Amino acid sequence: MLEDLLATHFGYQSFRPGQKEILLHLQKRENTIGILPTAGGKSLIYQIYQYLNPGPILLISPLLALMEDQVSQLQALGFKASVAITSQLSKQEKNWLLNHLHDFQFIIMSPEMLSQPAVLRRLRQIAIKLMVIDEAHCISQWGYDFRPEYSALKQFRQALNHPLTLALSGSASQNTLAEIAQHLFDDCEGYQQVQCPLDRPNLFYGQLKLKEKDKFHHLNSLLETLPKPGIIYVHNKMELEELYQDLKASSQLKLASYHADKTSEERLQVQEQFQKGHLDAILATSAFGMGINQANVRFVIHYHAPQSLADYLQESGRCGRDGQKALVLLYSNPQEISRLNYFKEQIDAQAMPFYQGLNQAYQRGDFLQSQSFLALEEQIQNLITYFYYNYSPKDKEQIQRDFQSYQRIKKNEIEQMIQYLNLNSCYRRYLLSHFSKERINTNHFCCSHCQADFEDTATFKEYLTLAPNRLVNPKEKVLKDWRARLKVLFPS
Repeated sequence: MLEDLLATHFGYQSFRPGQKEILLHLQKRENTIGILPTAGGKSLIYQIYQYLNPGPILLISPLLALMEDQVSQLQALGFKASVAITSQLSKQEKNWLLNHLHDFQFIIMSPEMLSQPAVLRRLRQIAIKLMVIDEAHCISQWGYDFRPEYSALKQFRQALNHPLTLALSGSASQNTLAEIAQHLFDDCEGYQQVQCPLDRPNLFYGQLKLKEKDKFHHLNSLLETLPKPGIIYVHNKMELEELYQDLKASSQLKLASYHADKTSEERLQVQEQFQKGHLDAILATSAFGMGINQANVRFVIHYHAPQSLADYLQESGRCGRDGQKALVLLYSNPQEISRLNYFKEQIDAQAMPFYQGLNQAYQRGDFLQSQSFLALEEQIQNLITYFYYNYSPKDKEQIQRDFQSYQRIKKNEIEQMIQYLNLNSCYRRYLLSHFSKERINTNHFCCSHCQADFEDTATFKEYLTLAPNRLVNPKEKVLKDWRARLKVLFPS
């Protein structure tokens, strides 16, 4: 039956690893945590579940851009009754959607939206067939994409009478898996865990050790030869914009920049241009990419090293989703290692603003909405928010122990990244060994340690011949989006 649905509605003859196993657990009404590799087909699971059990599916998603994209993809696949409830809706639009929630197949929102009493109250009135937690690693207490609001999902599930729940992520260590379960399920609830192999043999992990002054010229030349499109990750906004301007001035490539200082409209526009095949490359901070469903990305280049292997694995996994060969390249030099060591030292410097901010939050109920709070670094904001809602002032010793635990974890993550930069063995094995116990077999398209002269190999030259493949974006096949229909109902 499952294979028939797969063939009829999606045109596939067989499931990818983990998909059918998760569906069988859900059919038995078993809560499930699914860890599937990037491009492992996570969304297909809840799409098929909709055919098996028609009715409202609540999808919790972390980013506005991701929600918009998910709605467009679902509508293009025939799930026309799909909607995202976001802060960008007018009060009238939001009220109309809340009054018609029972008519929708997929209801997408952030945990922040879910926390609103009116939204939670309305959701309690409908029969939710399945609650899906997308990017579930955000639940992890000190994870690389830690979101304090995700830690409240257990309380929201309790308020919704414990709906059947599926938590999905592209990578998670054993510790992260345990945290996901802890922050989602009550002790009396059982759950199943499906963890698929994370190795993607079509990705080549390269590391180039170049002097800082030589990186730009190498990148500029490399971009002329690589198949397109691709993503270039840069550490911070200032360095990103400088590199973006330099590349624009010295090449004819169609480039765009993406970072947190861009408005929501600007970020959505860049994302749409990228997905329609109008750009050769995006220069981005880590703000870009979570949940991006772009199959034909041919390279991911890290101009600067990320601060954890989890970051690196997630960002690297955004290329080669179509199964064709793709390049993951990391620039490395002593300055990169010095920079990472600096970040490690800065973790100790977070203590003072954290404790001061948390004390102010306990003393002033409105501190989390104040300009003083918003002026703090995002990571400090996240920490204060999490501790404020999960601890009381009398938990002083526990707060100190847990904050120190956070510091140790973050320092260890950076140290693992430094070890990766200094590694003298297979990059693929080292990277994946931190997230999976699977046996990794090196191949002729493995990494620049196993194939030191990779640029001269026939396999790499074959990769260079891959032609740009403009994908037709689902958004071009359907009515622009659900907003257009709301505009018909509520003309301005």
